[in-house]
Amino acid sequence: MPSEFRASAQQLQQYLRLLVIIAAPVCGKKENEPPPQPLDVWGEWRRFAQAFEHSRDRVQGKATPYAVVRLFPPTLENLRHALAFGDANSAYQIVHFIGHGNTAGLALEDEWGREQFVPVAELTAAFKNSRLKLVVLNACETRPLAEALQYAGLPAVIGTHAPIADAPPKFLARPFTAVWRWGNPCKPPLPPRRKF
Repeated sequence: MPSEFRASAQQLQQYLRLLVIIAAPVCGKKENEPPPQPLDVWGEWRRFAQAFEHSRDRVQGKATPYAVVRLFPPTLENLRHALAFGDANSAYQIVHFIGHGNTAGLALEDEWGREQFVPVAELTAAFKNSRLKLVVLNACETRPLAEALQYAGLPAVIGTHAPIADAPPKFLARPFTAVWRWGNPCKPPLPPRRKF
């Protein structure tokens, strides 16, 4: 490994490391098919940026350092590579997915921007040996995937059990601002595998 890459990996371990996946296909599985229903994915990305900009404690001037990386293009292959990157001190700690989903899986993209639907089993295999601490699935009906990821060993997963409107997911980014603002570590509020 080149020394300049080693240095950046050493610096990276001091940061909260977040991988954001925004899947907004430009067409269906074939070029002549329409894309899935549009979501406000760019609004969600702006809200993430604003949350980070306002994460500093204005009185004490402290904040948890963070590194946010957007997976682009949001393909299954790129996701596998991103999750395999690094060791315990440099791998991503949080993944936040924004896009379409259903009980069978998530809609990512292929390298041309077409919809690439990825089943729960393939997603679970991609996430299984990662070093993630938290996965946020900001998509419709992700409970089966959330449960599969927990059974595969991920410590914390946030999913949905029904279709969601575009407005409520805006609030999924907000709880994390307290962690960044006050420098508190993420602690799971509920025991793993608890059903709601």
